[in-house]
Amino acid sequence: MKKLIASSVLAVIIATMALVACQKKEEAPAPAPAPAPAVQQPSTSKAAPAPAPAPAEKK
Repeated sequence: MKKLIASSVLAVIIATMALVACQKKEEAPAPAPAPAPAVQQPSTSKAAPAPAPAPAEKK
């Protein structure tokens, strides 16, 4: 008789777990997509020119 009760309890537990697993679950709304990072365009111009030499002192 104990085996019958144990089997019945186990069957009820398994059935309950199956029902819980199969329940329709509402999905949370998808989060808004993050803005894409700004892509830096490679500069087509060359590096800044060197500063002009200081004017020579007059004597």
